[in-house]
Amino acid sequence: RRSSDLLMDTICQKTNPNVPEYESATRALKAISKLVKQCNEGARKMERMEQMCTIQTQLEFGKIKGFALISASRWLKKRGELSVPLEDSGIFRKGSGKQNYYLFLFNDVLIVTRKRSEENYIVQNHAKLENVQVEVVETNDSPNSPPGKAALTGTLPRALPNINLFKIIMTIGPEEKEQIVLNAESL
Repeated sequence: RRSSDLLMDTICQKTNPNVPEYESATRALKAISKLVKQCNEGARKMERMEQMCTIQTQLEFGKIKGFALISASRWLKKRGELSVPLEDSGIFRKGSGKQNYYLFLFNDVLIVTRKRSEENYIVQNHAKLENVQVEVVETNDSPNSPPGKAALTGTLPRALPNINLFKIIMTIGPEEKEQIVLNAESL
């Protein structure tokens, strides 16, 4: 809350409710509160728009059909790097830089990229959230997996830290789906 909002709130609390000034003070408090809320929302929208402009300049669509990322109704919810689990003699290891994906999750779309440089990303694919499914991939430590069987092809390790596998399935076209299994170091 702004200091003017707090000041009006204090004035309302200290004013006797039976005097005519009390009604004026409460109206002023409501008006100031509404104005502060509108200013905060405007600032939040501007921040989101600046963030979207920055992200738009960092994305390279290459062979993937691009789209207008910047929209007043779109905002970034989460972004981060996830690794592709690689089997190396039965032991998963975090892949090299080429084995990681960087995801941008917006309120209405998911963009899967690979880092090109510290601040630039090459888009691998994107889909509206209504065309995205996420499934947990159970390792052989899972109570739902039969003994000695892994839910994923190959043998997954038992009791390795930071193995939180999930599969992203993106419907790209009427008959086309793309899926990838990723590892999040935490849930």
